[in-house]
Amino acid sequence: MARVLFLQEIWFEFEGVCQLSAALKQAGHTVDIIIGTNWDDIFPEIKDYNPDVIAISMITSYRQYALNIARKIKESGLKAIVFVGGYDASFFPQTIEQNKDIDVLCVGEGDEPMTELCNAIDKGQDYSRIPSLWLRTKDGTIVKNPMRPLNMDMDSKPWEDRELYRKYPFFGDIEFAQVMVGRGCPHLCSYCYNHQYRRMYADAGSKKYTHLRSVENVIGELLVLKNKYKYKVIFFNDSTLTYDKRWLIPFCERYKEEIGLPFTINGVVNEIDEEVCKALADTGCLYLLRFGLESGNEKFRLGVLNRTNTDEQYSKATALLKKYGIRYSMSFMLGLPGETMDISYQTLEMAANISDKNSVHAVNVFKPFPKLDITEYGINMGVYDRSLS
Repeated sequence: MARVLFLQEIWFEFEGVCQLSAALKQAGHTVDIIIGTNWDDIFPEIKDYNPDVIAISMITSYRQYALNIARKIKESGLKAIVFVGGYDASFFPQTIEQNKDIDVLCVGEGDEPMTELCNAIDKGQDYSRIPSLWLRTKDGTIVKNPMRPLNMDMDSKPWEDRELYRKYPFFGDIEFAQVMVGRGCPHLCSYCYNHQYRRMYADAGSKKYTHLRSVENVIGELLVLKNKYKYKVIFFNDSTLTYDKRWLIPFCERYKEEIGLPFTINGVVNEIDEEVCKALADTGCLYLLRFGLESGNEKFRLGVLNRTNTDEQYSKATALLKKYGIRYSMSFMLGLPGETMDISYQTLEMAANISDKNSVHAVNVFKPFPKLDITEYGINMGVYDRSLS
């Protein structure tokens, strides 16, 4: 079986890595991870593990780490295949053409293509035609395979590997578990990667982008997190879990009966109605519902941020949350392209007006990540330089 090693810089449990590790282990491959920034410290451990594949998440904020570590791997003489994936890699697959230290780049979700790659390595077979992978051949040619459509059968995928990071005691001391119920998002906010991913998958033939696991499947995983790993809090990371009441209401009923741990979720205000609030409140476990305000100027919010939420919907949703005693958190951004001082003050004023005494506020300074619609908006306005992306 293939030996896969994940490398990362920061001390954070990436759910994407856990998903990839679970898929690889299910297929019989061996997986490990090393966290660190000092090459002299981590190189002996890498060499001892003797990996067939070294995988690195290429996130925009940590792009340089991925490129630097790929160069170090090649300079060291290690024979492992250098594999990169993630949003930055997916948006800029030409990175493999520009950096000779990268052998394989994954576009889009990586669990299936990475497993197929490792299966081929294990069997000594050609892997140059695996969908979603761009590869460098022995003669230096780049093979650009088409992106595969999404696998919508979420229940067919293994639960995240919760053992991988626990080689480090630090992660065993964390009392909350991050959980993804599904993948994708039904909204097209201009500042989020989801709108770009949706387009990419539509071009690849996917007719649907947002998909959830069954209630039964999620409850099964949560029971393991509660009983085996002894987590005390569940942190649902999905962009929103309030958009499908047919899923949410029976889930809340099962959660109350079988899980009973404090939990927090994301929602969107136009999805938060009486039924949703009642179902969440009846669990007796929801300690925080998180939603995005982003801007207090309705015209700017609808037109530039491509949110679908009106001021009236924010007022109605927060009134319902107060009625049912649900504590909520709102996030908003400052420094958006096209934002004026008046709009900034409107944001602060609206956040204050719809807050409760126990509300939480997440104030973010906007970062123009490449390939997003709002970044393109800023470039067209002349406030960003495309060459710096």
